[in-house]
Amino acid sequence: MDTELLKTFLEVQKTRHFGKAAENLYLTQSAVSFRVRQLEQSLGVTLFSRFRNNIQLTAAGELLLPHAQAVLTAISAAKQQLNQQYQLQSHRKVLMPAEFAVLLPPKQLSLLFAPQQCWQVHTQSGTYHNVNGSDFDLVIQLGEKPQQLAPLQARCLGYLCWWPVSVNDAVNLQAECSVQHLTLPRLTTAPLSFASTDVRLLWQWLQQNKGCGYLPAPLVQAAVEQGKLHKLSAAPYLQPVWVYHQANDVVAEHWQQTLQSCGVLQAPV
Repeated sequence: MDTELLKTFLEVQKTRHFGKAAENLYLTQSAVSFRVRQLEQSLGVTLFSRFRNNIQLTAAGELLLPHAQAVLTAISAAKQQLNQQYQLQSHRKVLMPAEFAVLLPPKQLSLLFAPQQCWQVHTQSGTYHNVNGSDFDLVIQLGEKPQQLAPLQARCLGYLCWWPVSVNDAVNLQAECSVQHLTLPRLTTAPLSFASTDVRLLWQWLQQNKGCGYLPAPLVQAAVEQGKLHKLSAAPYLQPVWVYHQANDVVAEHWQQTLQSCGVLQAPV
């Protein structure tokens, strides 16, 4: 889910008018309509009731609203904190999946970025499209070993552990959530009930529907230890996390050591 889709959703909700939202976003009205349809298709729900001069949120839209605001606020706060804390002589750019960025609390962020350099953090949900390796110093990618992104080189940072969890001991076979764009094992044979690239939104859905699904261990470990979530008997899923980096760049090695020592990633086997 591209964060631009969430921005468009919030602007339409604010103006209650596709034309006005398009003007505020410097887009065409058809582009705004297309983005809203993309978001609705990715979530599998209708977000707006469309009547002439009367656009209202549906129940699903009302449910999504606070989550969309929270996601954009969190990303904006992270960028602002980094820009304020790291006033550097040289600018370096890193691109990472938004679903991975939410797993990095401020303490981990401060350890990753050296104060001697100025970092610009860019986030994007889902699969990267048309990314130019020369535009970034680091590019983080989830999944199998990526294709070459010249002039950068690929290095495995470690493995992100996904735990099979449920709200109750008894799994609701009719309610399973899944992360879009990622090939994770299934826990049930029932049709998927909900899919999203936002892992925090998946957690909210899982709690409300008393369902099951794979969620990142760094996100849910505290809840499991407190008994709010239950680990299921299925095997955890280890997903490799890769970084594209410049040749002989010590930052990639620093990220690898830091993310593993903080427990965000496990060491490669």
